[in-house]
Amino acid sequence: MIRNQAPPARGALIAPAGFRFSRRAVADNIARMATRKGKVVALWAGAVAVTVMVAGVWLNWEYFRFWWYFDSLGINAQGRREYRHRPTGIIFVHLPGGTFLIPDSTDPPVDF
Repeated sequence: MIRNQAPPARGALIAPAGFRFSRRAVADNIARMATRKGKVVALWAGAVAVTVMVAGVWLNWEYFRFWWYFDSLGINAQGRREYRHRPTGIIFVHLPGGTFLIPDSTDPPVDF
């Protein structure tokens, strides 16, 4: 007599009717499932790590590109940092941000 049963779960042990699983078979099955689960967890952890690294490079791309194109020359006599553009050799001086007034050519020169 054939009974209408649901198919066994994927990866489940299938045994003929009346067969009893030994403790060893059950332990081996659990160990295989744990190994499979460990591989899945490791793959997901690797995918998350790669995603975090890619996001970090993407968000800091300007910083990486700056150091690719410029060499630091140190601090000049006025206390400002200087950088040399590697492809052209032009020297740049880092100026602090903010607003300042530029005097007209009619104003007397100001000594800083």
